[in-house]
Amino acid sequence: MPEADTFCYKDDTTCQELVISMFDEGRICFVLSFRLADEKPQAVYEGYASVLKTACLAPEIDFAEDGSLYPVIEYWYEDRDIPLSIRINDDIGLATISFAGNPLPYLHKRKEKEQACRQASEVLRAGATELQSREASRKASKKQSPSE
Repeated sequence: MPEADTFCYKDDTTCQELVISMFDEGRICFVLSFRLADEKPQAVYEGYASVLKTACLAPEIDFAEDGSLYPVIEYWYEDRDIPLSIRINDDIGLATISFAGNPLPYLHKRKEKEQACRQASEVLRAGATELQSREASRKASKKQSPSE
């Protein structure tokens, strides 16, 4: 099972956390949570996100907080009812989330020394691992079922 990466944003009032792992080429498994400081998650989205089939796998370009440019790969949530995209640059440890084209604050890859959102991270990691296990089991069942 691929190792998960955690991206986090925290200020005085909110905490956002994104846990992702590569599922296969062009597809990630993710768990995204939003919560007010010191409260349980108020919204949790989990599932798979994919690079659009019409997009080439070459990166797009985003602007960093300091105005510099950096390449990203954009993944779209596979639930068509929720217009959510995840733009990631793993090299510099930065991710952005957009809902219906409205970007949220930058999520920075968490360093081991940081304690922000750590307890929620373990719960979310378990959720991402569970999603991957279910998907792998589903694929294995499809392969084992006889063709008609």
